Formats: sequence, structure tokens, C-alpha cells
Amino acid sequence: MITVTVNGKPRELEGPLSVTAFLETLDINARQVAVAIGGEVVPRSEWPRVTIDEGDTVEVVRAVGGGADTITKKEPLVMDALILLLVFAAGLAAATQVLVNGAMGEERGVPEALMVSVTVTYGSVAVFMLGRFALVGDLNLNTPVRPILYLLPLAIIALLAFLGIMRGLEWYYFLGGLAGALIVWTVAFAGPRVGIATTSAALIAGQMLGAILFDHLALIGQAKDPIDALKIVGALLIVGGVVLVRGF
Repeated sequence: MITVTVNGKPRELEGPLSVTAFLETLDINARQVAVAIGGEVVPRSEWPRVTIDEGDTVEVVRAVGGGADTITKKEPLVMDALILLLVFAAGLAAATQVLVNGAMGEERGVPEALMVSVTVTYGSVAVFMLGRFALVGDLNLNTPVRPILYLLPLAIIALLAFLGIMRGLEWYYFLGGLAGALIVWTVAFAGPRVGIATTSAALIAGQMLGAILFDHLALIGQAKDPIDALKIVGALLIVGGVVLVRGF
């Protein structure tokens, strides 16, 4: 047995372990943490080779999105650009959600619009999780089963209400719920990689540009608000703000 200090507390191990094996003993998701030994951050690529031994002081820090992806460095420029494009697309989805849910609220009422949007969002998430389970055999969830079973009667009631409401709805009214699922997934994926500020800025930029376009096209009965020079300047300033926040 050896004794090491982990986040300020002594801990006994059966023997020297690699960083990778050490995290496994703690049942920690290695993708979400950074590790320092004796105050020095250990690069992720070195984890299988670096050994934690008797008397070592180990710090395990959960990675939190800020100005950069992790403690050590930003994403490569190409990956940065791809992630920002994904977040921008989620912003367009957010504008679509406002357009679609607003139109459905006018036609069927706000409670029905809320019911359809939320049900489609959670339904699409359930389909995604089941597809993931079919492909990799893992739901990546640590949720106790019993509380979920308690929610089944409520879920059945919601589904029956949804089926009643959706009769006669145009297909595009379901885009609001799908947009909600895309937004949540994108923010959860991009936030830890490019930072919360950058993710928020790119999301707002996509949403504003999409909203300006939708107002100009006057889709689904919306009042027409044509694009003019001031809107173009405002859109360019918003996009420039994303670049400044990210600090390219």
C-alpha cells in the first residue's frame, strides 16, 4: 500500500498507478478533468506513462469552459472554426424556434405551443440516446432507474395530450422542438471546448442573423421588416464581437 495526497486529502492506493489507472479507481470521467502532480500539469497524452507513487501530491481539477478549452491550450484553429460554425447553426435554430413557436402560439395558443415544442425536444433526445445505445451499447447515464419509473405515468399523459394537439398541425411546427434539442446539445458540446463567452456570443450572432433574415422574408405570416443598411451594420458588429470575444 502507498499513500498519496489527492486534492488535499490523504488516500491509500494498492501500489503505484498510471494517471489513467488512478482516475479509473476514482470512477472519474477522464475527458472532464485535468491532472497535476506536484503542482505540474500532466499532459493528457502522458497519462498512460506517468506514474503516481508514494508521497505524491495529486490535484484532479474538473475542466470548466472559459476563454480556452482546458487549463493548457485552445482548440486548433480549424477545430475552433468548425465548432463556431456549429454554434452559429444552433443560433439559426434558435431564431427558427422563435418563429415557429410564435406562429403556433398564435394559431393554437401558448400552452399548446409549449406542449408540442417540449414534447418534440424530449422525444428527439430519447431517440438520440436509444440510437447511441444501439451503436455503442452505452447510454452514458448514471441516473437511478426508480425515479424515472415514477415519471412514466406523467410521460404517458403528456404523450396522449401531444397526440391530440398535433392533429392538423403543419410539419414545420415541429421544428421548434427539434431546434431546442440541437441548441442544448450544441451548447453542451461547445461550451467546454471554446468557452462559455465564445459559445454565447456565437449563439447570439446566429440567432440575430437568422431573425433578421426571417423578418425580411416574412415567413409563416410574420410582419415583414425588410433588411436595410443599419441591420447589415449591426449584424457585422455582432459577428465581429464573436471574433473579439474568442481572441483570434
